Amino acid sequence: QTQVDSKGNCIVIRPNGERSARLADGTVIETSAEGEKRKTFPDGCVLITRTDGSSEQTDPDGTKITTLMDGSYTILKSNGTKIEVQTTGEKLQTDPGGLLIRTFPDGRRVQREADGKTAETLPDGTFRQCEADGSGFELSGDNKQQRDFLP
Repeated sequence: QTQVDSKGNCIVIRPNGERSARLADGTVIETSAEGEKRKTFPDGCVLITRTDGSSEQTDPDGTKITTLMDGSYTILKSNGTKIEVQTTGEKLQTDPGGLLIRTFPDGRRVQREADGKTAETLPDGTFRQCEADGSGFELSGDNKQQRDFLP
């Protein structure tokens, strides 16, 4: 069965329960008999929504966003950078060069570089940097006190 409305949207309903729609703006929506939906937008973005509430979006630049049914999600950029976001608000970003950045719900941020250097920012603004050899410094949140440390 095919239906076309006054706006130019075309909807096809098949006997097996599958549906497809081509909207006037060029968006195509396909729904399986089980309820999984695939939307293809005019810019090439594809969004698949599963019956369990999870989804996967692929952007024209190759970026993929996968959302799980609990609301956590992962972004995988075309350059290989990966960002994972938990429902707790914790975020973990990694990139192909070995950089790792973890952000916590309380605002604390820890960064580890491929060479072993780490940097940490605490919720009060205190900043700590540590070299791979264990030396480093700490700067108070008000930027008034600095403490150096050796390995």
